[in-house]
Amino acid sequence: MIRVFDHIDALINDAAERLVAAAEESVRSRGRFILALSGGQSPLPLFQILARPPYHDKSFWRDTFIFWCDERYVPLDDERSNAGTAMRVFLNHVAVPQKNIAAMYIEGVNAEQAAEIYGARVTKLLGADQLHLDLALLGCGKDGHTASLFPGSPVINETSSPIRAVNPPQSQVPRITMTPVLLNLSRIIMFIVYGNEKSEAVHAVIEGPPDPIKYPAQIILPTSGELVWLLDREAAVLLGPDSNGAD
Repeated sequence: MIRVFDHIDALINDAAERLVAAAEESVRSRGRFILALSGGQSPLPLFQILARPPYHDKSFWRDTFIFWCDERYVPLDDERSNAGTAMRVFLNHVAVPQKNIAAMYIEGVNAEQAAEIYGARVTKLLGADQLHLDLALLGCGKDGHTASLFPGSPVINETSSPIRAVNPPQSQVPRITMTPVLLNLSRIIMFIVYGNEKSEAVHAVIEGPPDPIKYPAQIILPTSGELVWLLDREAAVLLGPDSNGAD
């Protein structure tokens, strides 16, 4: 599903309503809501709205478990930390139990070791045979990357490990990322993408020929779940009329 909005506010409101609907259905059906967050600038407006009325005091937060789709391997008090940002902007303002929040950074171990530990934690909670996140929130970079799946990375074709450590291009900071093995088992995958600078990547990922090594976001195709792209008009400007489902 692709939805295009004239204004970012409308996009973010729609994303919030979708998240709430998914959470309430998950808690009603399975007794818990497993949410995987992304980093970067794109989800910040969503985090901000979820931290305020009417969303901040929803009852489902008490049954929510938080993971991250990817993370720079830095402590939470580092300004580059996705988890640290989400805590300050969002999670400190809702009733998710602290024990249900699983940051990727682990003091005293390297990124590779932390990836193994995180993978084991995810597998233990979800069940080795049912690695179903209820909702994975993703963005798309100007180069077509998503999570920390960057163009040319061998992790794009990972077939066994749910979590991997990666060394992104042009960065000295290692990262940890969920792999397609885990992401594609999500019940809902929701991309939030806005801004004209993302338009070429959006066009290539959605309408271009399949080439996930060049455009890693193409590898995100849920096996049985729902794929939702929420775009503003600028990000969707290069899409053809069949893809450009305007609101």
